[in-house]
Amino acid sequence: MGIIEDGKYWVIAPGEQAKLWKECLKNGVIYLGWNKIGDFRQYNSQKEFTQAIKIAWGHQHNPTNDGLTTYQLLMISSQVISFLQRKDDH
Repeated sequence: MGIIEDGKYWVIAPGEQAKLWKECLKNGVIYLGWNKIGDFRQYNSQKEFTQAIKIAWGHQHNPTNDGLTTYQLLMISSQVISFLQRKDDH
């Protein structure tokens, strides 16, 4: 791959050893492995999403970082972004 132009890129490996790449591409989705949370599109704010994480995993604290970073990924995913497959993922 050559030089990457300005843009937003996320490098992910869905599933152990990225074994879910083909399924993700086929279905037009990205799996994060957070089944307890359900479909992320049901949350209207980062606060709602963070609360769902707290409840799903029984946290006593607010999982602010998990909620914020994942919610940001979800919000920019609705824009045009690119997910890059790592070279060593099959």
